[in-house]
Amino acid sequence: MKHTPTAGEQSKGQEAQMDPAESTGFDPTVDISSQLMQRYSSSSAPQHRHLMATAAAVKSILLEDSLPLSPLCYFAATINALSQPQNDAASASALATFLSIVLSLVPEDYINPEKAAEAAAILVRVLGSEEGEMVVGSASSARCVVKCLGILLGFCDLEDWDSVELPFQTLLKWSIDKRPKVRKCALVYLENALKSFQSETVKRKASILVMSLLESYMSIAVKLGIIQKVDESGSERQCETEQLDVVHALSVVRVALPYICDKSIKKTILKLIELLDSRSSTFTRPVLNAIEALLEKVEGGIIVQVAEDIIDALSSFISSETNPNDSIISAANLLKISLDKLHSEDTDKWNKSLSVGVNAIAGLLTREDEVASKSSNILKNLIVDQLSDDIESQPANGEESKGITSMCSTFMEMLDSLAGIPNEHTLAVLSVLFLKLGRSSCSHMKNIVLKLAEIFTHADGNKHDTVHLQNSLGCAVVAMGAENVLRLVPISFDEENSTYANMWMLPILKKYTCGASLGYFTEHIVPIAQSLQKASRKVKKSVTGQDLQALAHGLWGLLPAFCRHPTDVSKSFQSFAKLMLVQLKKDASMREEIANSLQELVKQNKCLPKFDAAIVEPIKHSSGFSVDDYLVEKRNLLSYSKKAAIKNIKALSLYSNELLLALMTVFLNSKPAKRSSLKKAISCLASISDSSVTKKIFISSLERFPSVKAVSVSEDSDPSNALLSDVPSDSSTIGENSQWSLMLDLASSIVERADEDLVGLIFKLTKHVLQAGDGKCITEAYYTLSCVLEEHPWFCSLKMDELVDLIMGLKAPADISSFSNRLSCLHLLLVHSLKSSSDVENTKPFLILNDIILALKDSREEARKIAYDVLLKLSSCLVNSSDADSDGPYYKLISMIMGYLSGPSPHITSAAISALSMFVFKEPELCVKVPHVVSSVASLLQTKAVETIKAVLGFIKVLVSSLEAKDLQNFLPAIIDGVLPWSSISRHHFRSKVTVILEIVIRKCGFPTIKSATPERYQSFIRKVSQNRHGNTTSKEADSADAKTQLSNVPINGSKKRSYEETNNNRNGSELQRNKRRNQIQDFQSPGGTRRNVAGFDKKPNKFKHNNNSKAGQNQREKRFDRPSSSIQKRNGPTKGRFSRKS
Repeated sequence: MKHTPTAGEQSKGQEAQMDPAESTGFDPTVDISSQLMQRYSSSSAPQHRHLMATAAAVKSILLEDSLPLSPLCYFAATINALSQPQNDAASASALATFLSIVLSLVPEDYINPEKAAEAAAILVRVLGSEEGEMVVGSASSARCVVKCLGILLGFCDLEDWDSVELPFQTLLKWSIDKRPKVRKCALVYLENALKSFQSETVKRKASILVMSLLESYMSIAVKLGIIQKVDESGSERQCETEQLDVVHALSVVRVALPYICDKSIKKTILKLIELLDSRSSTFTRPVLNAIEALLEKVEGGIIVQVAEDIIDALSSFISSETNPNDSIISAANLLKISLDKLHSEDTDKWNKSLSVGVNAIAGLLTREDEVASKSSNILKNLIVDQLSDDIESQPANGEESKGITSMCSTFMEMLDSLAGIPNEHTLAVLSVLFLKLGRSSCSHMKNIVLKLAEIFTHADGNKHDTVHLQNSLGCAVVAMGAENVLRLVPISFDEENSTYANMWMLPILKKYTCGASLGYFTEHIVPIAQSLQKASRKVKKSVTGQDLQALAHGLWGLLPAFCRHPTDVSKSFQSFAKLMLVQLKKDASMREEIANSLQELVKQNKCLPKFDAAIVEPIKHSSGFSVDDYLVEKRNLLSYSKKAAIKNIKALSLYSNELLLALMTVFLNSKPAKRSSLKKAISCLASISDSSVTKKIFISSLERFPSVKAVSVSEDSDPSNALLSDVPSDSSTIGENSQWSLMLDLASSIVERADEDLVGLIFKLTKHVLQAGDGKCITEAYYTLSCVLEEHPWFCSLKMDELVDLIMGLKAPADISSFSNRLSCLHLLLVHSLKSSSDVENTKPFLILNDIILALKDSREEARKIAYDVLLKLSSCLVNSSDADSDGPYYKLISMIMGYLSGPSPHITSAAISALSMFVFKEPELCVKVPHVVSSVASLLQTKAVETIKAVLGFIKVLVSSLEAKDLQNFLPAIIDGVLPWSSISRHHFRSKVTVILEIVIRKCGFPTIKSATPERYQSFIRKVSQNRHGNTTSKEADSADAKTQLSNVPINGSKKRSYEETNNNRNGSELQRNKRRNQIQDFQSPGGTRRNVAGFDKKPNKFKHNNNSKAGQNQREKRFDRPSSSIQKRNGPTKGRFSRKS
């Protein structure tokens, strides 16, 4: 049933529909009456008609008196009219509304203070001394009068209390009106008035009025609290009106409190605290809001004077379990803010109040999960905000140190009172406190660590239950240091009784130790591990023996943790290195951890800081704190000073040769799965060792493999001429023995610091394997060669021709890893040749690029992805070195790729276009710097090869997506003229591709721009594309529109247009022609000018082979979409490529 609104609802609806008092946008320089007539002339609302009539009447008065139609004159005339007795409430309301509009347009200081006071008195009479005597009727009209009163108060003499007393007192009275709009308006202008009072006399007298208002309602509030205490049901319902009056009075206090005099603030705070202790929850929120307003807006000494009272009251409030949870959390936040204020103003008083506040908030950590979580965040923020970042430098007897001691005592008492494991929220607070205090935790939180250890010892061992406890103890390890924690909670083993203590610390130490001491590990941890190993051998076959052995292994497992930025590398590495040499030979299970540890030590000291000293900024914490994130951030920030790092490297290099020999020996005896970490450690140690020593160790390793040794000492590395007579008769060939893979793997790890002789030896071994072509070793060979080229650019210059001839003379490997390593070599060679070669006739770069381009069309998806990645690396390496130089290596590369656009087949042409697409995507400015790239690619749309057309449309899509609109407009003619002829071909998704391109262009450049560049015959199509983009037509309709008319515009080489079916029939018609085309041989002349066989294609599409001595491979036949394949026409490109047909 349809609801019929009542008269009251209609009135409210009309008032909300268009309230002139809320209207904005009036121009003070234009006649306000005319503006109102223009705005409300079409409205039929009674209040609007009254308003327009009032404005017209006031205007006529001004015109009669020949006064200007300014806001000031309108104000004077309107206030004069209001001063007359008003018998009609509607007229009075209209005058009040009109006055509120014109008064807000009067410029500042335009009204005389005396006249403003007189006008304010008139408005007070309009409002009436009692609510029943008010002349204006509606709440909207009353709000207009209150607004005018507030504005006029600003024109009064703010230094004279007599001038402002009446309007201020009236605003104060209407600030507790029962109607929300009137009350809100009065509060706004009351706050503005209090802000503007600068005279102490005026401020003091205004404060007295506010205090008297609060005191008048205090007795009511206290009475209501007593009634609620006696009977919380019936009596409270009876006193609802009185409660609401108190709430409104507290809202006035909230607004006024930050601006009244200091003496009144103290009295008001005491009154609010008294109300906070009352049992009525109705007053809690307004009281907390008033305290919050004071803390937010007031600075200085007055806060110090009242902060202690506030902290005590809030602490008492949140400690009560009967108060609502949301109010408790609000009070806890205010308590934290109060402590913040006190900490910044008076650390002595802060120190006294800190324990009270922290104790109260900490008590919330044991309550229900929601309260505990929010309280935990408050405490963490309190710790982060109020404790200094340089606590370690603070004096032990300073105020902050005393406050921290008090805080820690509070947490210690809380832990003592708990039964069982503390919850995650409590432990999270302790974690932040550990990390904030840092090394100071050793003195302040020593007892807390002992207590947490005791709790862990008595826990049932359930890992899930102790995970947060482990995190907290881990933060203690990070903050205090592993050695300090172990002094408090020592790990020990009694060999006589086979008993041990605190071994539960091992996983915590392994995860969280950082910045410890190598000496501590060798002097304290290792002896315990050796004792455990010794005891385990006595009871080897028992369960106890297995447990002891596991513990020993766990202690040795701390080795990598103690190698994370140790503090005594230069002092303790000698004894540490001797221990590692013994363990490498004796304990196979420790080799991987030893390798990781040595690698970590070298890397940390090779990464030198930018400045002479390591400057580590304090890590910022937040309530969303994560221990793991903190650890990662701290390890990233930790670094040695340059001086310390040089000293450490010197100590490491003294024993690097012995360690290198030991690691190489272990490496050669290890299984493949164990070699990865050993190889990295060998690489790190070789980087700080003397190259001649490394070479001797490497050559001595060759003695174990006669076949490898034979090649290394031979003068000819050709496998056909190898000194096979020197190889024992029972030795295996390369393909049957993994010795070559092993030695090449080892060689790749020592390349970085290798001297010229060692590099030459490694290359000789690598070349031998590559020429032998053994599939099992080829991956390592290519990888080793790439390492040589990357670490030693001089080798590229020295042997560029030999390197290129070597790689190009080899068959492309089928294995993906080998394929990837091969392209890495080509990438390095191409970068070096482009940067260093100035010989225009040099063909080596073209030979390398040709191989990479062809890889883009490999039949394997992984291979294509690798080829694109290589091109991306090429772009990154070359783009910065080119800068604005048009002859730079980057633009040389682009020119080389563009040479392939006139390639002998669509296959290689489309590959070149794909490469250019990737470059444009990576560097859109390329098209602006080399504008003929776009025109050259777009011109290929005139061909008929489907593969080429697909690649060009893909290029254009990337182009329009990547370029900014202003740059894109320069290429619009070439793009539009190129793609539109293909909009009529739905086969191969050409039409949809063109549609997508045009939609992007329309979105970026706008339809009018596209329309102006489009030929008349395609206007219908682009219009439908634009409409379809906005959802006006379906894509199916757009695809079918104008197909017939546009089909005739597709460029076709031939006197007749043939259908797709005819083309297919003709293609299948002559087996002889197909065989001839399939066997066709083409010679491709590179842009450098040297004819060379480029690639061969077999019967499958996109399949090609490399053949050194054969002629060019079989070319894939060009597909035609609109004519028989027999009508293919060849066209010569700018590189003078030619086709030859052989029967």
